[in-house]
Amino acid sequence: MKKNLYYIFYIVTQFLFGIYGFINAEKLAQEEFKMISESLPEVFTKSLSLETLISGAKVSAVIIIIISIILLGTLVRHKNLQRKTLTIVLLIGSILFSFSIIPILSIIALIMVFTDKSAVVEKKQKKDLPIISNISYTKKDYFYGLILILVYFGQILFVPLLEKVTNSIEFSSIFYQIIIFGITILIFKNVYKRDFKYLKSNFSGYFKNALKFWGIMYLVMFLVVAIQQFVFKAGGQSVNQMTLESLPIWYTFPLAVFFAPVVEEAIFRGVIRRFIRNDILFIVISSISFGLLHTLGSEESLYLVIVQSLNYVAMGSLLAYSYTKTNNIFTSMMVHAFNNFVAMLVIIFI
Repeated sequence: MKKNLYYIFYIVTQFLFGIYGFINAEKLAQEEFKMISESLPEVFTKSLSLETLISGAKVSAVIIIIISIILLGTLVRHKNLQRKTLTIVLLIGSILFSFSIIPILSIIALIMVFTDKSAVVEKKQKKDLPIISNISYTKKDYFYGLILILVYFGQILFVPLLEKVTNSIEFSSIFYQIIIFGITILIFKNVYKRDFKYLKSNFSGYFKNALKFWGIMYLVMFLVVAIQQFVFKAGGQSVNQMTLESLPIWYTFPLAVFFAPVVEEAIFRGVIRRFIRNDILFIVISSISFGLLHTLGSEESLYLVIVQSLNYVAMGSLLAYSYTKTNNIFTSMMVHAFNNFVAMLVIIFI
């Protein structure tokens, strides 16, 4: 009972600090910027800007709020914070993204979870996901996969041509995206049908796996962004992020949350997996191609493009890994959708 009272105190306190951090992000960022400028040499601070710190403070606050809500849901459902991967990832996330006394409270909660015997989840309670065998592909399937790749990257050429006819970049882009979406569904209909059957009968297991991979992905991407800023001195927005922020939200939201997970997972996980069966090689090729896609087209130097692609490479590697672990395309699609949904919330409200 006492430990649950502490968990409630900790979660509510963290939630309130998250709200406070979001409302006072500018003030907190100014204090942090002043402290960093006074304590570190110029070589470490010249790549930082106040605007970057303000955005970072708001993003951290939103993440803290989301973590608090998920932890509270876990506590209410299980009447305890169980020693599960998701709980541990969330508590570590609280340590990394929070401020003031919250990291200390999070460490205490993490220690309590590890030392509480009642928090251990017995293996017999865990329901393993079904083992899905690989599909045998024909030459026609490989050909259709290549066609999908060509059509997808063909938007670089055909959307500007359509814009000259329609005089509307939004209409031209939407029209072409619908074509890509339709072709993707046609080519992958058998895969979607098979995988959805497993998803439907084991939804809870796949959903929990997707949340776990998403949480791990966020922690990895956080570390990568830190490396970009402090090691390579080359952070900033990628061309993909700038494009999303420059377009109307009614267009970018469905594009990011629904279209991208379906089409990009089909291409960078589904199609590439058809050609590469080795797990490690598949993860490497899939993640690098995924990362470069989201940064190529920038007018920045090649060095900056490569460095900016690292967080997308990290994201792509976790998406590819989630696919290899379940062999169900809907797992990586859900992880991708979770990530883009949070990213769009940040763009809308920050």
